[in-house]
Amino acid sequence: LDYDPDVIILAPCGFGIERCVKDAKTILYKGEHFKWWSKLRAVQGNQVFAADGNQYFSRPSPRLVEGIEILADILHHHHEETEREAASKRWVRLKV
Repeated sequence: LDYDPDVIILAPCGFGIERCVKDAKTILYKGEHFKWWSKLRAVQGNQVFAADGNQYFSRPSPRLVEGIEILADILHHHHEETEREAASKRWVRLKV
């Protein structure tokens, strides 16, 4: 593999978290893509996350600051907040 990230954060423009999770599971965890996807270090280490790109990353607004907070939570391994974050729909961990 040319690229093998430690963490993957999916936050597609225009999609909420539910759509991001649904599409990721359909596209990346099934079919022809799974072969290369499953070899990634982040996938093997359960370090793939979905965030609400529509609310926190795609629009120029004060919510971009919340987007930075989401990235900090994920990248600095504050995963003990997962339940609180999932309840607020800011980000979730994708599971195979």
